[in-house]
Amino acid sequence: MKNKAFWVRRFLWATGMAWMFLMGVYLLRGASVDEVLSEAFVWALVSSAVFTGSRYYKARRGIACALCKDTVGQ
Repeated sequence: MKNKAFWVRRFLWATGMAWMFLMGVYLLRGASVDEVLSEAFVWALVSSAVFTGSRYYKARRGIACALCKDTVGQ
């Protein structure tokens, strides 16, 4: 299984990508930038925690993922 640095990097990467995506969606919907920054960041943290946590759980159990082949058995 991967070390802790791998999981931290994956969490930070997922948070950043989700935050940018959510900010774009909120801005396209017409929200102000002040509202968007904090709300998008909170939802990005929640979604990346769920994503990383589920992948960590599956990697510990040795369950393969078709999209995330890099985490099982290494």
